[in-house]
Amino acid sequence: MKGVGVKATLRSGVPLLSIFAVLLCSELSRAGDSDVYMHEGSIYVTAIDQPLSQVMAQVAAASGIAVDVSPAVDKPVSFSISNRTLESALEKIAREQSLSMITGWKKSALGSNAIATVIFFPSSGTERDEASIQEAGVHWERKARRQFNKDKAQSKREKKRLERAAKRSGRI
Repeated sequence: MKGVGVKATLRSGVPLLSIFAVLLCSELSRAGDSDVYMHEGSIYVTAIDQPLSQVMAQVAAASGIAVDVSPAVDKPVSFSISNRTLESALEKIAREQSLSMITGWKKSALGSNAIATVIFFPSSGTERDEASIQEAGVHWERKARRQFNKDKAQSKREKKRLERAAKRSGRI
């Protein structure tokens, strides 16, 4: 008996081995792949063994926000998010990857607040408490305005103090 071989084909006549080869190659080509798009206010993100910074760069391009990823947390990630708002998607990414996130807001043309920038950095400590996940994002514009007003009030108080001191010494 010379070389007995087994040849399996589907009803369409396509060799079964070639279909498995195509499926295997398609799965291998997906490693290191990511897909990000927005549709009607929802974001869809699929990442397979992609560095977090590359995935977030695609999120930034799709959504129009600025995203910064600390080099300390830039590692290959795999996750899938679909039909979520941008804010909840970013929170889910931070939670699943055990990262801390700061969100900067801006006032949109419609008067509501919109995300302007996001920073991902390592979470503090090995154990994350739920309070750090639930913290509201820092509103940098509001924080800057408050600091400006504090500095302005401090300079007014200092000026008045110097005027009172000058009056007491008889210079004015």
